[in-house]
Amino acid sequence: MEKPLVLLATLMLGLSNPHRRNCNPQNSAPAAFELCKDVQGTIMRCRVLVTVLTIFAVWGINASVIASEPPFSHGLVQNSCAPWDGPAIDIRLTTEPVQCQRVNGSYLNIGVWRGLPIRSGQIVKFGATSDAGFASLCRKVGDCERAESGTIVFERFQDGSGASGRYELHFKGGKDMNAVFDAKWCESHSICG
Repeated sequence: MEKPLVLLATLMLGLSNPHRRNCNPQNSAPAAFELCKDVQGTIMRCRVLVTVLTIFAVWGINASVIASEPPFSHGLVQNSCAPWDGPAIDIRLTTEPVQCQRVNGSYLNIGVWRGLPIRSGQIVKFGATSDAGFASLCRKVGDCERAESGTIVFERFQDGSGASGRYELHFKGGKDMNAVFDAKWCESHSICG
């Protein structure tokens, strides 16, 4: 019990008094010199550990700030038209709850025109080799970036009620987006064909 107390006292003195940080075998007994060397080794290991932990903490905070764009998880779903005027489903997801016909700010626009009608449990994939639909990240109306590929899983889909599920989208430059979503149904009077 005595050695840990001496070690703690020496550690505290060594940190608070710069004149006592250096071990000098000429000015102390051999046991005190060895204890001093142990303390210096402990101090150095503590400094290294604190430095490593600080680096990881700063890195983690920076990574969370960079990836802190809120997910597009609230939205609207409605009937729409495919590029060739066939039937489609249009989903607009935002970062906050939204009302029908009102999407302000940035949003995620998802269109599905193959595999209709959508069923609960259905998975829709699109990309360079698939023409099932699309997804675009829009900073505002008319300023959109199309995803290169993506997967949408409809865990629940009910005409006239809404849809929920999850998406994973891949954009140019390595940007990936994924989140769960819940979209309420909005009536629309799209006349296709």
